[in-house]
Amino acid sequence: MGTSVKESKPPITYIRVILLIAALASFISGVLVYAFFRNSDLLVYRITGRPIVLNRLYQTQGNSGPLSDILVYNVPDGLWLLSGILFIRTLWPDKGAEGKIYILIFCFLAVLFEVLQLFNFMPGTFDVLDLMAMVLSAFVEGVIFTCFVQRRLS
Repeated sequence: MGTSVKESKPPITYIRVILLIAALASFISGVLVYAFFRNSDLLVYRITGRPIVLNRLYQTQGNSGPLSDILVYNVPDGLWLLSGILFIRTLWPDKGAEGKIYILIFCFLAVLFEVLQLFNFMPGTFDVLDLMAMVLSAFVEGVIFTCFVQRRLS
């Protein structure tokens, strides 16, 4: 009688909870960067007005450099794209092809909205660094998902 030690697979619900928490954390991080570090000329603040509590917390940065500009202006786009991808993964963590189709559609729409800003069809400012932040976040998410989640599911 030989006993074999099998590696147990994590339950799908556990993986879904982790993915959902990561999606929410990514989304909230992007929102917090906007709320605390962006000025009040944003479209949403023109429509709704800037909350008083944020006016008291916000301080204009006199010495901004390239790294802080990337953090404030480009990283939120990457975080929001990451949030959307993780949410889609939450819905279909074990469905390879189906989930990938929805992720590709989501990424295409995100890039399309950014490119439409170039031609003034969407409000906002087109920025190649926004596109790079989105591509980088999608790539890193894909590598991490493949290495840590997909291999455990199979």
